[in-house]
Amino acid sequence: MDRRTFLKSAAGLAATGLLPLHSYARQHKGKIKITDVKCMIVRGTWDWNLIKIETDSGLYGIGESYWGWGVKDLVINKLRPIVLGEDPLNVDKLYTKMLMESAGAGAIAGVTVTAVSGIEIALWDLAGRILQTAACNLLGGRFRGGVRFYRTMPAVERPEDPQAWREQVRGAKAEKFGWTAFKFQGDGIPPKADPDYKEPGHDRYTRGLTLKDLRRIGRAMEIVRDELGPDVDFAVEAHWKYDVRDAIQMARAIEPVKPM
Repeated sequence: MDRRTFLKSAAGLAATGLLPLHSYARQHKGKIKITDVKCMIVRGTWDWNLIKIETDSGLYGIGESYWGWGVKDLVINKLRPIVLGEDPLNVDKLYTKMLMESAGAGAIAGVTVTAVSGIEIALWDLAGRILQTAACNLLGGRFRGGVRFYRTMPAVERPEDPQAWREQVRGAKAEKFGWTAFKFQGDGIPPKADPDYKEPGHDRYTRGLTLKDLRRIGRAMEIVRDELGPDVDFAVEAHWKYDVRDAIQMARAIEPVKPM
């Protein structure tokens, strides 16, 4: 089946209530089996767990599990035996089966869902390869033809030094990729300024923002805005660290620079 035939026929499926996967998988049911599940860790800003599902047809699917301790061990030692020999086109069944058989080991949260999700993504990728169409066509179609990228910036080593921020921004703007959006580490500023947590109000575990922190973050983002100019988009990362009150305070501190 080519892509044009697939898309032309997909419109007729709406009346049946079936997803494209359910209809077009019928001719392949029981013909392909999962033969292996592999996991490769790529060392980056954190561990990127890449999942590969292999089949007896020679086709394979690739997915990614978000970082977390023990993801690879869980994929290989627990989840791999659950899906071996199964029909890879039964994506929903296999997702449910993996969670059900992990009950008592964090089946609805944490590293279990992290690992299972990576396998599910690989199954959708594999289904698209089997049916010779982009996986998005099996999930309702695509919305857009491209995705905008932003450049993630690490926290500077000297957060209270205006020149450190200016040099960072200038370096990123000079890169060949022509970035139109950036992300800066707002939550990275307090620990860089006070790595030993000696300032009053600083605590490694409560992670609260002091007035001094808010001033630091606000001033740093003012410098970033000045260097980027009025029309370039940028976001300010918080990495889910702050409670509601501190998040609101931080948002107010950076509001004047018009973040994304």
